[in-house]
Amino acid sequence: MPTFARSIPLSIKISLPSGSVDVVAEERNDVNVSVTPLGSSRQDREAAEATTVVLNGDELKIEPTKGNSYLRSSVQLKIEVQTPLDSDVRISVASATVKCTGRYGAVVVYSASGDMEIEDA
Repeated sequence: MPTFARSIPLSIKISLPSGSVDVVAEERNDVNVSVTPLGSSRQDREAAEATTVVLNGDELKIEPTKGNSYLRSSVQLKIEVQTPLDSDVRISVASATVKCTGRYGAVVVYSASGDMEIEDA
């Protein structure tokens, strides 16, 4: 998945129906994003490949492709992001585990269900 050269804090927006989100803010000069399936089915792999990762200026968006049928299925994805310190993170999940490690500017999480762990916001 993509790596972007960035040494300044970003505004990161993540949307995920189901699975896990793991964001690490640390001293670094790039942003690394990984989207992998938690299951081994063809539908799991296709959903991971269809997830969009777009950097526009200082805003990084990670979200499922609109109209993707996995939004209504049992597919679970794992999204991992490594970002520079002090980035802002906004995460929207239906049912997922969310973990944010490191120092952030701000963290906002919307979740219907799932465990959350926020280290330093």
